[in-house]
Parts: sequence; structure tokens; C-alpha cells
Amino acid sequence: AIMLRGSAYNASSPIEFWIRSSNAARDPEVEQQFWRMSHVRGEVQSPQRLAMAVQRSWHIQPLLQSPSVQLVGTSQAAGSESSVLIKFVPVSLADVMWLV
Repeated sequence: AIMLRGSAYNASSPIEFWIRSSNAARDPEVEQQFWRMSHVRGEVQSPQRLAMAVQRSWHIQPLLQSPSVQLVGTSQAAGSESSVLIKFVPVSLADVMWLV
């Protein structure tokens, strides 16, 4: 919670601030995918809620864990045909993989 204590704000003036955070490796459960904002007056023990809003969060694109790319095979010289070994650990279920 962010507490704005000791200051008065005009009712028609927007309140803006930045929050620094890091994204999770995958989307949380659906009930945890929302920002909840409340405008309250009073002390923490007995706040008076003046307004409330909920905004859906952004979609988190899952990451691949432990990615690696290796040139493998016996022909690893310039101009020769060789093979590439790609390894990774997916963090969520998938039924398609694209290599671009």
C-alpha cells in the first residue's frame, strides 16, 4: 500500500506515481491478474473507502528457462553443412513450437 500522509490533494488533480517491479516467469492464477486501487481516508485501523477500481494486468509472455544453442556434428568448418542443437526448458504447457 502507498500512503500519502500529511498532504491535501485537489479533487480534480490526477495522482501519478511509478512502481518498479519485475515480471513473473508466467501468468499468475486468473484471480491474481488484476490491479486493485482504493481511495481511502482515515487511519489504517478504520479507513473510510471513498472510491475503488480494478484494472486487469498485462499478459506475461512466458520465458524459456536454461536456453542454449550449440554447433554440433563433425563438419564445423566455414562453408560446410552442420547441425545446431537447441535446448530449453518451457515454463508452461504448449502444443506448438516455432523456430524463426
